[in-house]
Amino acid sequence: MKWLLLLLSALWLGTTPAPAQPTPVVKYELLVDANLGARQLTVRGTAAFVAAENFRDSVDVVLHKTMGNPAFRLLSPKRDKFIIKKLEAGDGQTTYRFVFGHRLAVGQPVRIGFAYRGGRLPAFQFFLDSSYCLAGGYNVAWYPQVQARRRDNTTTAMEGTGTIRVTTARAFTPVIMGCESRQTFQGPQRVTRFTVPSPAIFSLFVGCYQRTDYAGAVPTTAYRLTRDTATAGYLHRSAAIIGALAEEFGPYPFRSFSLLEYPEDVSNKLSIGGSSEYAGITLPSSAFGSRFNYALFGHELAHQWWAVAVEAAGAKGTGMLSEGMAQFGSLQVVSRFDSAHAEQYRRTGYPGYVRDQCGLGYLTLALSGHDAALENVNGANAHALANSKGFLVLDLLAETIGRDRMGQGLRAIVQRHRHEPLTWEAFLAEIEQAAGQDLSWFYEQWFQRQGAPDWSLTWAQHGPAVALTIVQPAPFYRLRLELELLGVRGERTRQFIDLTSPTTQVSLPAAFPVQQVRLDPAFRVPHWEEQYRAPAQALAPVVGVRILRLAGKKEEANTAAEAALSRLTQPDCYGVEFALCYELGRLKVGQGPPGRDAAMNYFLRAIQSPVRDPNALVQVYYRLAQLAHAKGDRAVFTWAKTNALTADALNGNAAGMAKLLVGYQ
Repeated sequence: MKWLLLLLSALWLGTTPAPAQPTPVVKYELLVDANLGARQLTVRGTAAFVAAENFRDSVDVVLHKTMGNPAFRLLSPKRDKFIIKKLEAGDGQTTYRFVFGHRLAVGQPVRIGFAYRGGRLPAFQFFLDSSYCLAGGYNVAWYPQVQARRRDNTTTAMEGTGTIRVTTARAFTPVIMGCESRQTFQGPQRVTRFTVPSPAIFSLFVGCYQRTDYAGAVPTTAYRLTRDTATAGYLHRSAAIIGALAEEFGPYPFRSFSLLEYPEDVSNKLSIGGSSEYAGITLPSSAFGSRFNYALFGHELAHQWWAVAVEAAGAKGTGMLSEGMAQFGSLQVVSRFDSAHAEQYRRTGYPGYVRDQCGLGYLTLALSGHDAALENVNGANAHALANSKGFLVLDLLAETIGRDRMGQGLRAIVQRHRHEPLTWEAFLAEIEQAAGQDLSWFYEQWFQRQGAPDWSLTWAQHGPAVALTIVQPAPFYRLRLELELLGVRGERTRQFIDLTSPTTQVSLPAAFPVQQVRLDPAFRVPHWEEQYRAPAQALAPVVGVRILRLAGKKEEANTAAEAALSRLTQPDCYGVEFALCYELGRLKVGQGPPGRDAAMNYFLRAIQSPVRDPNALVQVYYRLAQLAHAKGDRAVFTWAKTNALTADALNGNAAGMAKLLVGYQ
């Protein structure tokens, strides 16, 4: 997806690039009536574009089924004979294929009119009730999205420009990021006219927003649901992160940046923890706790380059080019602004961030049976694999070729592929070119294989030297590892050794009695460590359940969780009972009121478990308080609310529970 046009150099790292294909753009005129009281969006308007070589006989227009039954008209060119075929998909996105009676000329103007109303059916990244509306254009075609055909014959939504006029009740503020806007009031209604200056995918948010502006190098705006003195700090830190990521990936791709909050219950119902949109990011209310989450903000902000500005294409590695690169950016942000937690992020996860997105998370996932080669990471497994193993491997790639060369390659890739989709093969080739060396060995062992290194180390000291033997099972990894010698009196030396065969024997000088030898002490290389085998084995069933739940396979997830709970053995050293009951509670919440009592029982059982994850415990109390409030159980609500506040306080107020619970009395 390309928005802000950048000039390309005539030379590409010593070679002449193939000319970028012109990006087709749709000009929209949209009139949107967002009637939250009636829980309905009414949309009418036009979409204008020009015919291209690969859609002269027909053109596809996609609209999600939640938007109802649209009425379409072909306004131009005038055709005596044309038909519209309706093609439904399993994800709810419906394709309307306009088949023309005669082939259109390349460049011939096409204009389609439409009108519809809807918004009542559930959809991923779509929410509409009496107090809030979220319509994420990247995942739900809430407006008619005209499709362009790529070179590989796949389709993608064309980006659009034009105007969008949104009518709401006076109390509500609509937001479409990256646009110029002007508001007027007509009696009880607010009318906001958005002008979209550069090609974009449109996402619409409607809520009772408080706006705060920050005049940085990139104009930045926050849309918060409550007034908060911390908002200025979030804008300031976001601006600093944008500056840091611009050093890694090149100039920020858009003219402005928006930070938008959406309600926590929307996050829970849609199972989304944030999103990156055109010229901005969205986060749930819990993300605005008292402790700034550099990993979360770094990830979503990095998506502004990887997934929003640069679109992944092809059959391989699309998840690595979106989720993997965003998580790589997140790690760079943590390393720069919160370096004290960088190693913890790599090993067991960043405090307050997604627990599974780290080295231990990957090892647990591998034992759950959901491992795959990183080149095969796509939309279905992108979050699980790219955000656990993938980002660590990308960081290792930067260490291997040099961070300056990695940055040079990434900046060049972003500049070039703002104008054409990026394939995994092109990404690897361009990084190799920037590195100035053959990287086929690295790509084979890290991107084409499953698994991780699993070495064994033996050593013995003989006077002033330490003899070491490192053995790797097949297939072995070619590695450059940091080795640390620790002395009995606290002495410490570090140096690097190269592993180029299944067995490596080295002798190193040691000027002190050695007590311990450690390989890769900072966990720069994702690998098995003895301390992680038991927790990974124990928690593997939990990860399997979570993957099923996030994939929408709720019945399978429920069956797997209950089966794992029935097999639970004691002592439960790693909080398996707690984690499984939390997952089961979330699954029951998804059933609505019929599942409320079962959800409360699972959350109560989780609380009573002997080992509990502090971050998740806060959420368990919070969800229990929500359910009790909805049920009218005052005693349980008061108890759960009090404990949610206490648990959050003990965890550094990372979740901002005091703010989240304000609306529950």
